Parts: sequence; C-alpha cells; structure tokens
Amino acid sequence: MMRRHRLAVAVVALALVAAACGDGDDSGSNGADEPRATAAGTEAAGQPTEPAGDPQGGAFDNLTGTYEGAWSNETFQTTAEVTIELAVEGNAATFTLTLTDGPDGSPFGIAAPEPKVLEGTVIAGDLAVELLGDELFGDLSALITAGGEVAVTASMDGVPGVSGLTVTGTITEAGMDLRYTVSYPDGTEASGTATLTKT
Repeated sequence: MMRRHRLAVAVVALALVAAACGDGDDSGSNGADEPRATAAGTEAAGQPTEPAGDPQGGAFDNLTGTYEGAWSNETFQTTAEVTIELAVEGNAATFTLTLTDGPDGSPFGIAAPEPKVLEGTVIAGDLAVELLGDELFGDLSALITAGGEVAVTASMDGVPGVSGLTVTGTITEAGMDLRYTVSYPDGTEASGTATLTKT
C-alpha cells in the first residue's frame, strides 16, 4: 500500500502545500527507486536534490530601482516632480515616495510631505502593501500584480478636506503610468496622472 504524506512549508505570510507519495513496499515495486518530493525539490534515484527555487519566482526583480517623473493634476492644472524608489529582496518590498510642490500648487492641497517609506510583502505572486492609521494616507491598500497592474486606495485621513484617493495604472521595467483620483467630502473629485521613467 502507498502511504500519503502531506508537506507544509510556510514562507512569510505564504503557505505552500504539496501532496507527495512516499516509498512503496517491496510487494508492489519492480525494484527501481521512484522519485520523491522533498522540501528542497524533487530527488530522483541516485541523483542530488535540485532546489525548488524562489517560490515567488523573482517576478519583481526587474522592477527594483528608482522611478522619476511628474504628477499632473488635470483638474487644477498643477504639476510637480515625483520620485518612487522600489526595492525588493526575497518576499520583502520597500517603497520610498517623494513628492514635491509645484509652482502652481502642491500634492493633495497641502505642503509636500517628507519622503514616505511604505513596506510591502510579496504574497502569492503579488506585491501587497497594507497600512492602518497612517498619519498621511490613513488606511491604505495597494497591490501590484506579477503582470504589472497597479491598484491603490487610501482614506487620506491625514489630509484635511480630502476624503479619499484611488490610483490605477501599470509598472514595467521601463517606467510607471498612473492615473489618480482625489475625492472630497462634498462629493467632488480631482483627477490627474503620474508618469515616471526608471533611471
């Protein structure tokens, strides 16, 4: 009779579960050793184990770097520079967001904040950032998929007169193309874009 074993490997917040067959008994074997699954990879008869590799597949390695460009508020006709630094090491990611004031206005209608560092985690192939009660963004949820799709929502509790922020767009190894909408308590909105090139 074949005995079934279950192997669970926890990687940060990600649980990868694989089912593998164990060794058979002599009565059901033709005498040849069968390959078996191990925590490090698949081990063939008489062969060394091959590493299974990074479970995330390094999907974000080519996105690591500095992106520079400008945000442009289409509603109020204001613009200024923006820089985003992205670092990914294993399953941990760090974003450093630097906004500047423009000659005709400032981001979110307030003085540009100090550079903001956001920490994220690569989970199931996607890069996720979750903040609760941040002094600027309030509650924030951000997701970058392995395919480069970007989606961000924030309550913007730290900005008087602003009730929310949404950002959508794409990121590639060449740059970022983003569109954002700022919501106000009276139901009105302001929209704009941010275009950045990886340097």
